[in-house]
Amino acid sequence: MFRSVAARVLVRAPRLALAATVPRQQQITRTFTSSITAFGRGSVDKELGDKIASELAIEDEMRQEPAPESFSQFLDMSGFSIEDVPGKHEVTLTRKFGGNETIKIIFSANELSNVDEMDEGEVEGSSSGGANGGEDGEDAGPSFPVPCFITIAKDNASQTLCIDAIAQDGVLVVENACLYEPKLAADDSSSGDYARRELYGGPLYNNLDEELQMLMEKYLEERAIDTNLALFIPDYVDYKEAREYGDWLKKLGQFVEA
Repeated sequence: MFRSVAARVLVRAPRLALAATVPRQQQITRTFTSSITAFGRGSVDKELGDKIASELAIEDEMRQEPAPESFSQFLDMSGFSIEDVPGKHEVTLTRKFGGNETIKIIFSANELSNVDEMDEGEVEGSSSGGANGGEDGEDAGPSFPVPCFITIAKDNASQTLCIDAIAQDGVLVVENACLYEPKLAADDSSSGDYARRELYGGPLYNNLDEELQMLMEKYLEERAIDTNLALFIPDYVDYKEAREYGDWLKKLGQFVEA
């Protein structure tokens, strides 16, 4: 229901009149009490700060520093270089192939936070200490699914191959493969995403001829988009998320103590 300006003025007038009847001494007392709350420390600040410090100590004890050796082994073996900026959730793997191809794989550390329907034991089991399992060589158990965006660009090609895939338990499942102009494929803005959605996104990948799917799998494996990559990605997400969480705790503690 809409009210006119005059109606709203009539509603406010009695409240203003009532405020004017409050004794001045009471008004000053309330203002003084509010000032103490605004400029003083809250009653739970110390308890919260102690709890944050306790959580941070646990994270520091569990933090793997330096990074697991299996990470560097994977990068050396696959030829990928990694771009991981502290404080940002996305990680990018890049490599060259055949002299004229540039391959990029993007995935996000936020995916671990998005796992909200998985059993706690499964999530904990994903912390393996490396792409090939724990330090004792035992199976780390089921990992969590990590969506990744793969692009394969050729220097003189008019199109870039873009692939949406899921990495989990050493398997890379291709969900979609499509082709875009190189400039559009590299545009990660909201307008670029909208422009891609307007174009034909290719057929349902699972409906493709089985032999075609098999050859596509071999095509990707030649470019190190394979089982080792599917093992590396969830483990690295687990590792990065733990570091980012520790940094977040540290910043939160500094804010509370300020």
